[in-house]
Parts: sequence; structure tokens; C-alpha cells
Amino acid sequence: MRHVNVKLCIFPAIIFILLAGLFVQSGSARAASSQPAITCNKTWHQISSPNVGSSELDGVTATSASDAWAVGYGTNSSFTSISLAEHWNGSAWSIVSTPNPAASNGAFLLAAAAVSTSDVWAVGDYLGSSSNEPLIENWNGSSWSIVTSPSLSNGGRLTGVTAISATNVWAVGFSLASGSTATLIEHYNGKAWKTVASPNPSGESAELFGVSALGGKNIWAVGEQYNSSGITTTLTEHYNGTSWSIVNSPNVTSNPYTLLNGVTTISSNAAWAVGQTSNSSGATQTVIEQWNGSSWSLVSSPNVGTQSFLLGVASASTSNIWTVGSSYNGSTSQTLAAHYNGTAWKVVSVPALSNSGLESVSRVPGTKYFWTVGFTLNGANSQTLTDYYC
Repeated sequence: MRHVNVKLCIFPAIIFILLAGLFVQSGSARAASSQPAITCNKTWHQISSPNVGSSELDGVTATSASDAWAVGYGTNSSFTSISLAEHWNGSAWSIVSTPNPAASNGAFLLAAAAVSTSDVWAVGDYLGSSSNEPLIENWNGSSWSIVTSPSLSNGGRLTGVTAISATNVWAVGFSLASGSTATLIEHYNGKAWKTVASPNPSGESAELFGVSALGGKNIWAVGEQYNSSGITTTLTEHYNGTSWSIVNSPNVTSNPYTLLNGVTTISSNAAWAVGQTSNSSGATQTVIEQWNGSSWSLVSSPNVGTQSFLLGVASASTSNIWTVGSSYNGSTSQTLAAHYNGTAWKVVSVPALSNSGLESVSRVPGTKYFWTVGFTLNGANSQTLTDYYC
């Protein structure tokens, strides 16, 4: 069964499982069958999406109602994971060819952000000869290409990306060093990616999973920090236009594991972060935190089934916010989506097959519409899942 986030095995509470699958040959743009016209009635609509072998979508971004990208990974004939990008043209999703590093033993795209229809970024990692290495790819309007990322001594992974302009893009993740992890933040200035100094909690390993920007002077990144005993707590970092700093964030004090997976920035006085908290027995529940301009606070969050967690969050306004993830009831996973109306969070049904999960959510700019993507299990295979709210 596919787990919530694709993380390195070094994180003590998570095991990374690759799903084997049958290979499906793809051309440069293999399309799913055209969709019937969607009736916008303030509900989620399941939209068919193509696959390459055993496939999953982990990130989504859009520039308009007729231009969206979803990224993740598929599998080839050797059951090796390969990067996967799919494009929405207003009527159907189609696979668009993406490159894989020559030395790759497996490649994954985990997040996406769009500047324009001809400038889209995707980040993730690939399995090198001895470690995971960051992977950055760019769409220039006609093709995807690998873009050089800063060299890391012991490897690492990029898990989140946000685009402010063609000359201001940020990616976050973590680097590896001597059995531990450290925060990793990279910046693109229109010419090249460079590593930017990011703080780490003293004496602890740290990882960043999500990033969101509102202009160049208000950027939030979220993740986790954990000590040698495996006690995991939330991590939030803020960029003020000059430097990154750690900002205190609360935890569920009764549980030894609390982390944040996603964040959305609305204004200087409004941001939201989502994740999960687990007790010593492994029982997991959702976590939602709110920034009010001066501090982060825990907010009551909904749960479904015996296990629930949240991976992504996106906003149209302070009273229109969506978060997505998965819930488990026994051995079966189900999609989980919740909406904030300015007063409280409420679970909203998302159409999906049994054994499904949602990994990311993104607003369609200038609208109240949203995309969410993830996976659904079909026997031994994982298959892509896309849902549209309008």
C-alpha cells in the first residue's frame, strides 16, 4: 500500500514502498479519452487520467481552467520508477514526455509550480549510484528538460516548489549528511539554481516538505525536526525578503510525532499548514495550524476512519481553503478532503475508487476552482487519480 509521502528511509516513522506494475508504452503526448462537459455545481468531479505502468501523481499546478500540470512517477518495462508529467488542456489529461537522469535507478517528481503556460517547474529526486539526488525539470512551452541543481555532498531530495515569477522560484527539501538530514532551500534567479542558507534546529535532523509564497518577501516552508530518539516535531520557516528564520510552531504534546506536509500563504496575517500527528502506537490523526500574523496555533481538524493525515493545502481566500490527504479504516485507504469556510473545517466527499489517496491540491488562478491529484490502487498497481472542484 502506498504511503503518504515519498521520503527517504532515514526518517524513522516512514517506510518507502515502490509499487511494481505493468508497463504501458507512452508517446510524447498520449491522451486520455476526452471528458464530457463538466457541470459546475460546487462539487468534486473525478476526471480520468492516463498511466505509465504503476503510476502516481504527487503534485499539481495550474495557470487557467484550460492549462494544468500534474507530476509524479510511473514505471517502465524493468519496473523502474520514471518521472511522469501530465497536462490538462481543458478537456482531457495527456502524458507529456519527461527526461530522466542518465545515471538514474529511479526518478520521481513530487511537486510542481507554474509561472506561465510556457514556464512550469517540477522538482523531486532520482536514485543515483549511492544516494538520492535532487531533480529539477522545466517546461518551456514545448518540452520538458532537466535543469542543473546545486551539487550536494551526500545527496538529498526536493519536495516542494513555489513560483513567484520567471526570475524568482523557490524549492525546498532536505540534504543528507552522516546519517542525518538538514533543511535544503534552493532559489532560481532566472539564470541558475543556487542553494540558500536555511536554519536547522540545534542538535536535530530536519526536513522541509512544503513551501508557499505571496510575493518575494512573504514565503513559508514547513516540515519536521526529529532528535536521536525519533521524537518528531513541527518545523516552520519564514523568508522576509532577506533571510530565512525558524518560527515557533505548536505540537500535539501528548504525541511523540507531529509534522507538517503542506502550507498555503494568503497574506502577511494569514497562512495555513497541514500535516499529521501520531502516538506511540502509530495511531495517526490530522493536524492543521493557522498563522495570524504573530504566531502559529493548532486548529481543530476533521478525521475520518482510524487513521487520517493531510498532505496538501491551497487557498482562494481566507474563507475558501481546501486541504487533502487520506484516511484508513483497517487496511483500506480513502481520499480525504476538507474545506474551510472562514469559520470551521468540514470533510467534503471526493469521488474516488476504493484504496485511494490524495497527495496535492492547487487552485486555478482567478477562479474558485481547484485540482487535486493522487493515486488509486488497482490490484498490485497504483494508478493516477485526478479530481476537479467547480
